[in-house]
Amino acid sequence: MKSTKTNRPQPTSTAAPRRSSARIAKQRSKRTTEVQEHSTLANVARKKLEDYGAEIARLTLENVALKDAVERLQSETARLGSGGRTGVFKAVV
Repeated sequence: MKSTKTNRPQPTSTAAPRRSSARIAKQRSKRTTEVQEHSTLANVARKKLEDYGAEIARLTLENVALKDAVERLQSETARLGSGGRTGVFKAVV
């Protein structure tokens, strides 16, 4: 007896394979944690930049004050006529 079945290809699904909800939740949690970590790092970096900016401003003002003090000392030394020793207070500015 001859078989009446034909060799037909089985239908294939084009849908993506399903992922378990636990796996999806785990991946979502991991992404959320990564975003929080990046946000925390960004906040720390922002704070450090603010601190560095404030420190630069403070040092700049201090530098200006020191330059003024050096100039005052040099002019005072020259005014007093320190006997040719006006170079004593010279600074590389």
